[in-house]
Parts: sequence; C-alpha cells; structure tokens
Amino acid sequence: MARDTKPKDSDACPQCGGAFVVDERQAPAVLIARKKRNAASPAVAERFAEAVRAKVADAGVIHRCVACGYRSRFAAATVAA
Repeated sequence: MARDTKPKDSDACPQCGGAFVVDERQAPAVLIARKKRNAASPAVAERFAEAVRAKVADAGVIHRCVACGYRSRFAAATVAA
C-alpha cells in the first residue's frame, strides 16, 4: 500500500523520534545501477529496473532513521531512473 505523504522535517521515527533520510543503499537509482553492472544480460537489468520503478510508484522509497536505523517506505516525489 502506498503512503500518501513523503517525509518532512516534522516527521519523526516512531521508535526514537529521529529524522528520516532516503536509505542510500536502497535508493532506486543505486539498485538499478548495481543490477546493470552485475546482470547477466541487458534485458535482465531492464526488467529489474522496471520492477523497481513500479515498486517505488506503488509503495514508495525506503527511508531510514539517522539515529536508530529504523526503515520505512514513503511516497517518492519523483520516480528515480
């Protein structure tokens, strides 16, 4: 289920009250680039990229709390390529 809002300065972690930032290891562009480097074929990498973009559009981007590491998905402002 997609969330309706993206994190704002006022959004706090439900565990510790820390701030959320995009999880740099799970950012869509990072995942897609890693798959392109390691895929057996370009077609596999493109299917993966399409699946990642669809997941981001549906469920949002993974964010993490800077204090405790708690992760949550928030709707993306734009879908990363």
